[in-house]
Amino acid sequence: MRFSIVSYFDQELTKEIQFLQEKLLDLSGSSACLDIWEPHITVGSGVEMEQSKLPEFYQDIQSAITSFEPFEVAIAGFDFIDSFVGKVDNCSLYVVYLRVIPSEKLQLLAERIKKHVTDKQKVWYTQPWPFIPHITLAFKDLSQEGFEKAKVFFQNEHFTKTTKIDHVSIVLEIQEKKWREYKRFGFQENP
Repeated sequence: MRFSIVSYFDQELTKEIQFLQEKLLDLSGSSACLDIWEPHITVGSGVEMEQSKLPEFYQDIQSAITSFEPFEVAIAGFDFIDSFVGKVDNCSLYVVYLRVIPSEKLQLLAERIKKHVTDKQKVWYTQPWPFIPHITLAFKDLSQEGFEKAKVFFQNEHFTKTTKIDHVSIVLEIQEKKWREYKRFGFQENP
């Protein structure tokens, strides 16, 4: 079983991000983000394991997030990469993403997931360090021409939001290159 470790957004923000991804599809033809999975922040490396190891994996995740309460993160603007290499097979060099403003709590979450979860597992995708939180809008099948169009299109666009991070989800590859939430681990709210 191959898993990714992410945090999803509420329904309203998910729709807003998917709308941006659809704009990019119309502009560039890049559909990978829409086809593969829902908008998210990746908070840990991708892991691979036997089903028999799931109970221990769940315990490790629960241990990593035990002291976390829901917290807010800010999303502020668009950014671009023209030299993405080595992380995903058959992937374009070009990426369009939303910047997530680094925060102590988000950094700590990623560090705890790394230390208590992914460092103990066979990894199929290595989360880049230092941790740079982001929300991918287009990648994998984004051409250079589409990338250039996106840069021009988003040059004068603004996107500023805050969102609550209140869980970690493990996302399972259900068929080749399709990912769906498998299990969610919520943070405890203290009154």
